Amino acid sequence: MGTQSHRTNALGPRRHGIDFDMDEFQKHFILIYTGKPHHSGLNNWQIFKDHIDGIASTYESFERLKNVAQGMYQRVAIKLGELW
Repeated sequence: MGTQSHRTNALGPRRHGIDFDMDEFQKHFILIYTGKPHHSGLNNWQIFKDHIDGIASTYESFERLKNVAQGMYQRVAIKLGELW
């Protein structure tokens, strides 16, 4: 299906294909494999628990993450003319 954008609103999820230059992407993408497990599931649970427990730094981190994600979405949507 290629590169996609997903957005959910009151009417349900919507999927949009995104034109994507794979050659340009491959010039900049780096995948690093350390060969060591990092047990991300444990970290994910700790973050979930901290959010439930009301840890302020966790809320602040989620707020920063939300702002970055919204900014990324807006830049892509504006470029594609699909801001909705």
